[in-house]
Amino acid sequence: MGLFMSFISCCICPLHSRSSLRNIRLMLTLSFLLGLTNLTLTYPSKVIIKSFTCENEEAKIATKALRYAVDEINSRDALPFRLSFDHHDVEPGASEAWSLITAVCNELKEGGMTLISIDGGRGYEAMRGLADALEMPLISITPPTYQIDNTNFFGITIRPSTAEILADFIIHKGWTEIIMFTDGDYSGIPMPSLWHHLHKKTNQSVSAHMVELPAEMDQFDEFLKRFHIRRFNETHVFHSRQIQQAQEDTNDLKNQCKDVVIPKLNRIIIDTTSPSRMQKLLSAIRSAEFSQAYYHYVVGNFDFSPYDVEMFHQGNINISGFQLINRETRGYWNLRKHLKKGRQMTTDASAGDDLDAHSALAHDAILVAYHGFARCLAANDSLFHGTFRHGRFYNRGYPGIFCDPAADGAHSSRPFASFEHGRTISKALRGVMAWRQGVGFFSNRTIAQHTRKPMDAGRNRVVKILTNIVAPFAMLSSGCQLNDTTTPECQGNVRFQGYCIDLLSRLAKQIPGFNYEIVIGHKAGSRQSDGNWDGMIGDLLSGKADMIVASVTINQERERVVDFSKPFMTTGISIMIKKPEKQECSVFSFMQPLSTDIWMYIIFAYIGVSVVIFLVSRFSPYEWRIEETARGGFAISNDFSVYNCL
Repeated sequence: MGLFMSFISCCICPLHSRSSLRNIRLMLTLSFLLGLTNLTLTYPSKVIIKSFTCENEEAKIATKALRYAVDEINSRDALPFRLSFDHHDVEPGASEAWSLITAVCNELKEGGMTLISIDGGRGYEAMRGLADALEMPLISITPPTYQIDNTNFFGITIRPSTAEILADFIIHKGWTEIIMFTDGDYSGIPMPSLWHHLHKKTNQSVSAHMVELPAEMDQFDEFLKRFHIRRFNETHVFHSRQIQQAQEDTNDLKNQCKDVVIPKLNRIIIDTTSPSRMQKLLSAIRSAEFSQAYYHYVVGNFDFSPYDVEMFHQGNINISGFQLINRETRGYWNLRKHLKKGRQMTTDASAGDDLDAHSALAHDAILVAYHGFARCLAANDSLFHGTFRHGRFYNRGYPGIFCDPAADGAHSSRPFASFEHGRTISKALRGVMAWRQGVGFFSNRTIAQHTRKPMDAGRNRVVKILTNIVAPFAMLSSGCQLNDTTTPECQGNVRFQGYCIDLLSRLAKQIPGFNYEIVIGHKAGSRQSDGNWDGMIGDLLSGKADMIVASVTINQERERVVDFSKPFMTTGISIMIKKPEKQECSVFSFMQPLSTDIWMYIIFAYIGVSVVIFLVSRFSPYEWRIEETARGGFAISNDFSVYNCL
């Protein structure tokens, strides 16, 4: 009230009129700034991200990558919000799952908007259950677990599963027997998921032998020796039986059979998620003192570095691996340089200097969280309005998030409430595009939804073939109509003729048991807005038809969903122009682009405009001026003479 009265007195007093005007402008400026502040507060000033892990050396490196990504984002200019990142370690052991849940619940009392899980195993399963109950987004950098129902909406993993790519690799190699080197708590390949993908994509039976790696890395050399001896003994027993059978048949083959050795192939898949243990095992494989010509190792993770490729090139060892990191970007080198600080590094380009996939995915987890929140706020910039009050986190009108509402002593009537924006954030973190080798990014989910169709081995099966009536590829026979079913000559496949029909007839003669039925399709097909296809392409994708033999234009969208055979005829649009005749050059050749009439119109327009300018200058008083002559007289002149007007 005192400030208001002094303002009134300053407005009345003439001596303070200028200062009162300045006060008015100052108050208007302050109110305008407050208005701008209210507008900008629709974006939250910070987004709270919390990560949890058990204490180990690899988790420390991943945590360092997380902090580097947060600092990198917060250092950018013109950010709509900043990231507030907190990390918490728990003691490993039998009760690590309970300790992890306790740590998460204690931290959520101060607020949280996204959780990041660095480790897998029991701790991740506990965090996933808690995130599902609280509807809290959970980002994991560990391999995804196998779920039949896949009902968890709030837990996502940015690390692709190795089960599907290993299944494709086994099918590609045609293996029927594999050996799995499992690494106990460090195993990352979900076996149910591997068998699920194998059964989904092939009918071939694949058997597996499980062998557990020793807990101590120093025992890897001795483990490989014992494994080789055991496999050699199994092979020796197998060949001894062959030799005994040969001796019973022919005694002369005894000396020959002693020299016959058919080694048993060993297809070994290394299942470990620990980069240090994997490097130690690969080093033991390279230095093994037995022949490994009949061994084929497969590294079942994404840490097979270029250094490993170079080192195995020098030995007679078959090994395959997969790489996930793009090592040609500036971000990779910056992150690698940052992680080198504070730990001992060798000077050569060894595997210890390289960036492991676990740390790279930890860096990308922060990027995923940031872009997910940015997408939410781009769709609704007032989504988190009211989430922060005086810098404190609120959820559904209460401060913080409590796993047990009874633990909130300040609010005894507090009900159990999940995170109010968790479902919106989790939806924004979901994948919106897919990527395929040789194609790139695409939004058509139909490509990624193709599965192997059930095999029908019946020899009398009729293949349904689609075609369209386009001459001369497929036409109706003379005298037949499209819907004519009364005439015997116009029923079945005999009512069609053309190049495509002749091709099918030739295939039926060359392939025994090839029975087909030709069905008329109206159009080739195009992709709809929901990703589905109509026309003949849609019938082929949905399984209503088995093949299309027709005149169909090959374009990029259709090649992404169906396989085209090599076309036996190519048509296209051609533009034909008349060859210009050679004309003689003359002085008036420059007039050839325009006709004679056009040139006459130009001349008449030129003369008409000149006459109009001359007449206007004569009648206008502003164009005449008086000039003094040399003799002291005066003369009236005009600049627009007949010559100047032309």
